[in-house]
Amino acid sequence: HLRGWKPRTQLTPQPNGGFVVEVTRQHVVDILRKAGMFEDAERAASSLPDPVDIDEAAALLGPYGITRDFLISRLGGSP
Repeated sequence: HLRGWKPRTQLTPQPNGGFVVEVTRQHVVDILRKAGMFEDAERAASSLPDPVDIDEAAALLGPYGITRDFLISRLGGSP
C-alpha cells in the first residue's frame, strides 16, 4: 500500500441513489499538460478542489475550451 496514494477517479454515492464521478486535481492538471495547455494546467492546479467532481471541473474549465466530454475521453472513457 502506497502512503498518500489516491485513485485517479472515484464514484461517490449520492443520497438520490446516483453517483458523482470525481477525479484528483492532479489528474486534471496532468491531462491539461499532456494536451499542451500549460497555462490552463497551472490555473487548474491553483483553483480546483481535490478531489473534483468531473462536471465541476468541466464547468470551471469550460471557458478555456475544456468540456466534460474532453475530460471523460482523457480518462479513457467515452462521452
